[in-house]
Amino acid sequence: MQLLTKLGAVSLIAGLGACVTTAGALDLRGSDTLESLTMSVISACGVGDTISYVGGEAAFGERAMGSPGDRSPVQQIAPMSRFLRQRACNVANGGINTAGSQDLAEGLGHSIDALTIVQARREGEPGPVTSSTAALDVDFDGVVDGNFALSNCSVAEADPATTYPGFGYGTQDGLCCDIDGDGQCKEGCPDINGDGMVDGSDEPSRWACRQRQNAQQECLGLAFTNELEVHPDPAPAGVPLACRNDSDCTDPDGDGIVDNYDSFCSRRIHDEALADAGLESPRACAKRRFFTVKDRNGASADGDGVAGHPDIECPGCEDLNGDGRELQYELADEFDGLRVLFGGLHRDGTADCNSDVRNTLADEWASATRRSCASGRCESLNHIWRQSDESQATDTFVTLTGIDSFCNGDSFEDNDPIRRPCLGTGAHTGERVDHFTGDQVCREDGTLGLLLPVVVPADPPVPRRFAYEDNACRSAADGNAAWPSGVAEFPADTTVCPDGLAPVVGATGALLGKPTCWVPTASANRYCLADRDDTNPAVAMGSYDGRAYNRYLWDRTTGLLRTDALGRHIVGAYYRVHTNAVAVNTRPNSGAGDADQRCRRADSDQQIGCLTQADPCSLGFSRPSGAEVGGTTNLKVKNVRPSVANIQNLVIEGVPAHRVYPLARVSWLNTMKGFENVDNVTFGAEERTLAECFADARLVKAAARNTGHVPLPGNRVLCNDFSEDRRCDGEPANVDACANNPAPFPNTDTPLFN
Repeated sequence: MQLLTKLGAVSLIAGLGACVTTAGALDLRGSDTLESLTMSVISACGVGDTISYVGGEAAFGERAMGSPGDRSPVQQIAPMSRFLRQRACNVANGGINTAGSQDLAEGLGHSIDALTIVQARREGEPGPVTSSTAALDVDFDGVVDGNFALSNCSVAEADPATTYPGFGYGTQDGLCCDIDGDGQCKEGCPDINGDGMVDGSDEPSRWACRQRQNAQQECLGLAFTNELEVHPDPAPAGVPLACRNDSDCTDPDGDGIVDNYDSFCSRRIHDEALADAGLESPRACAKRRFFTVKDRNGASADGDGVAGHPDIECPGCEDLNGDGRELQYELADEFDGLRVLFGGLHRDGTADCNSDVRNTLADEWASATRRSCASGRCESLNHIWRQSDESQATDTFVTLTGIDSFCNGDSFEDNDPIRRPCLGTGAHTGERVDHFTGDQVCREDGTLGLLLPVVVPADPPVPRRFAYEDNACRSAADGNAAWPSGVAEFPADTTVCPDGLAPVVGATGALLGKPTCWVPTASANRYCLADRDDTNPAVAMGSYDGRAYNRYLWDRTTGLLRTDALGRHIVGAYYRVHTNAVAVNTRPNSGAGDADQRCRRADSDQQIGCLTQADPCSLGFSRPSGAEVGGTTNLKVKNVRPSVANIQNLVIEGVPAHRVYPLARVSWLNTMKGFENVDNVTFGAEERTLAECFADARLVKAAARNTGHVPLPGNRVLCNDFSEDRRCDGEPANVDACANNPAPFPNTDTPLFN
């Protein structure tokens, strides 16, 4: 098949998405997270007649290639979201590899799966740079003046042809390019003072760009990890080159004291941190990141007695400032804050979603981070958003952060012990008003959890026009007694309806034998988006919040609960929380039909991006497309911006740690028998042909771009040898499996991931 035809097929299958299936002789097992990319390659490769991708998880694909004792291998290759583990060792050395030898195990790294942490962008703050960006107010003085305009090279770097949707940054961190060709990045900044050098005496200089360019985007990186402040050479006035004592450090919050509210130096971690970053001592400061924990969960004497503080539930805390009065929580690594917020997992291994650590971080977000994450508008976090248990983004998130579970429960649950009062009433001021404030999904008690799942149902099985039902349940002139009366199906385990009454078994039609409850409707068979006061006339007004009905999604013709692609009832439709209302109108000068702030997106990634700007006191994780929504921005993680270049640095040897974006991982096509031994005969399927297509850099790069992955840099795929000397029992001598590969497979080992 010609390459042009293959690439066209990649685009076609990416467009068809979930509608495309393959039906072949081999049910290929591997990671669910690689389903769309693998199906794209299968289609472009023309092997759909013999290979059907069934996914499962990485462990299933790994097991299917070996002989675990109860059966023989059933496939030769496996698309996996991680590289091979000990199962690739032979039986004698603790593995299941009898299909070949542990010496032959290897993998092709073909793309990168990356996540971004998205949050609302404040008015006046720059977001992701685009080719249409004319200028930025870099110093946040409220004026876009000539000194802070984007240079021509910065605009060129924002060309979509050379960057990736959702990021929009150039080849380095931020607005960065080599203006004068001397090989050093100048952040796209001009020589303001005209001395012939772009240095610390210019505004914005390289250092000033780092510090001022987008303080909100720096939030997660500067507050959530032990990290470096990289100093320029020469340094701006007042900034030391050496950083060996606390007194050498800067005072970021400007209160005149280098204290626990600042990210200050620590000799304890200084040398190790610099070495990890590949920097010499005079070039950077290593810092400790921590915040003071307060008694925020309302319980008395509930703590663990750390340092004589019985009322503070503070796992992993210490009296870091030595005053005997306060406890501080030091963030262990770049993911520690995310583990606490999303999973309640603390640095000492304690899992507690209602700890004072988690409550303090959420309730005192602005002061705990001491950055402009929320200052001036959001002192606390109202919500954090996450995707379904089955999504690729969630799999990447839990794998990289190491959390075991989410504080809300499963994909449709709201069990977070930290509660937030539902905003506003959700009331329409007319039949179809597109712009008003409040939450539109709630629990019966008038609260929502801090962490909420955002699971937008696929179209199909739920047509988009029904996934975001926005008809008002009644007009403003209707009285309580005049509301239309309706019933609808509720889950089989329902014992109490939202109105507090017991469910009734349906007697006729589609509802026959189903548990049913009273629900507000716009007509006898027209379901709607309820507000707080849309409640059952048979119970006392105000006894529960009518927005509880919006957690459920019903078929408007039958009253039956709609199901998702996995056949589960949609009973946690929190994705509808801002269907046509916002938490805070952050764009007061915009018209009522501001489509950017309303959230009716086609997938969970973009819906989370939308929700962060509809509720600007919130954040969430998403694939790159989440940051493409207007009004959002990507936060740095470990002080690294999620530019394409920084993500791709993950696979480039020798790149210092402070240039590698950490919320990313390589995706693999693995084999236990060596690619030279994979054939189209063993299992009656074209596995060799498919493997060769994964080795086709142009084909797999097109598939990666079309399915939301970040392609590898250049026109290449990676070969990674399985290191049996490190992974297998007995520490056998290592043999480089990559060296045996014939064309078109790469035959040079890239030992970054062993």
